Amino acid sequence: MIGAGDRNRRVSFEQATVMTGALGTESESWAAFGAAWASVRFGAGAERRAAAMEASSQPATFIVPATTVTRALKPRDHRVIFDGRTWDIVSTMLSPNRAHMEITAIARSG
Repeated sequence: MIGAGDRNRRVSFEQATVMTGALGTESESWAAFGAAWASVRFGAGAERRAAAMEASSQPATFIVPATTVTRALKPRDHRVIFDGRTWDIVSTMLSPNRAHMEITAIARSG
């Protein structure tokens, strides 16, 4: 079980917006979507081996309270900002007791 004291790292979330220009070209921009206190677990074992195959990526799981904002997070539409890095969301899962969300994300270097 994750207690409030274990969520000691601040993370923020961004949402993608796709805009179509005058010539019909699409461009993606990111805007603030929300923030939460998180417990961060960096990938281990099989996750690290799988990430090593993906050209220097760092997997992590962010455990945050289940709120309207965190329940709305979607892999294609949102990302995590943590520790000065951008993390692409791979999956989100509501805990069995519905108290928190587990967000698995990958930060790529370079």
